Amino acid sequence: IINNSKASMMEQYQAMEGSSSGFADEWTAEIIRADNRVVSFLQNQYTYTGGAHPMYGCGGINIDSETGRRLTMTDLTEDVELLKGLTEKALKKEYGDILDDNAYYILKDFTEEDFNWTVDNEGVTLYFNPYTLAPYAAGMQEVTLKFAEYPELFNAKYTGILDRGPADKNSGAVSPGVYDELIGQIYNVIAEGETMDSELEGAFAIYEGLGHMDVSEMLNAAGYAVKDVNGDGTPELLVGLVSDYEEGKAEGNILYALYTYSGEKPVCVTESYVRDGYRWMDDGKFCYTGSGGAANSGFGVFSLPAGSTELACEDFWFSDIKEGTDTEIGYYHNTSGSWNAGESVELAVSNDDFWEMEEELLAQVQNFEMISFAE
Repeated sequence: IINNSKASMMEQYQAMEGSSSGFADEWTAEIIRADNRVVSFLQNQYTYTGGAHPMYGCGGINIDSETGRRLTMTDLTEDVELLKGLTEKALKKEYGDILDDNAYYILKDFTEEDFNWTVDNEGVTLYFNPYTLAPYAAGMQEVTLKFAEYPELFNAKYTGILDRGPADKNSGAVSPGVYDELIGQIYNVIAEGETMDSELEGAFAIYEGLGHMDVSEMLNAAGYAVKDVNGDGTPELLVGLVSDYEEGKAEGNILYALYTYSGEKPVCVTESYVRDGYRWMDDGKFCYTGSGGAANSGFGVFSLPAGSTELACEDFWFSDIKEGTDTEIGYYHNTSGSWNAGESVELAVSNDDFWEMEEELLAQVQNFEMISFAE
């Protein structure tokens, strides 16, 4: 966009070289919204290339944060005709003494491509540059349609209605936006090189995994995702290692920290370390691997029950020195996550069998899509 604007400026300037009428072309841009759903910004332009008056106007650019695709009005609403009717009503209220009937005839012929708009968390703002609906002397027109006033009109994916507070009053669902502040705190801790000393839960796990890197490398290697891992309507925040890029998207399966939302605030469910950590398995399950020494290793499957702030064990296998012996290793299983052989069932398996079981479990680990903290 910037390069195209620069090229256009240069073409106009070169075409007017030698003219005595003067030349001006000024572009500015402001961010209206930038989150995990939409990036929306407004370009403002002022030009003068001779003539009776300068020209000015603006252009909204709206991009789907997940796909990078430029949005049109039909992405925001399926009922463009209703949108035009509401826009006409708003224009008459704000500019009834300026616009005549011809302006509304023009508006009725608009297609989804004709709308000039931006979107924030409160609503969609529509802009009409000089000459769009009325003569230059009428100036620009601008109206905003609030999502809260017309909830049935707009696509909830982009509206931001759920970001207005911790919960959607209609469904009781918690908004992904409740983690925005925490994500910012984690970013700041990494960017300021304080992962080792920070009291923020999850920070030291990032340090243990990535502390050998410089700050810029750490920001690229650490990522996050907000997803409802157990289907209870409360999204969780997963912070982990970006180990791969699939079609330009960051992916990984190793966790550094898992958070859920409880009691009106994010709560750290678990921190995850190299010798005592979790990987994503999909279907709301996590693969655990840990070690307390050469003879004491364990692995298992854990999940986060609906509404809980603690992981629950589904299966856990571990090895340990058998009681009454100095070197003989036993292999055990339980569904509590306990490392106590007395609370477990001893397995009749060999050392090779035990490690083969771990390999089979690790084969079920899957990558999940993340956003790098460098983005």
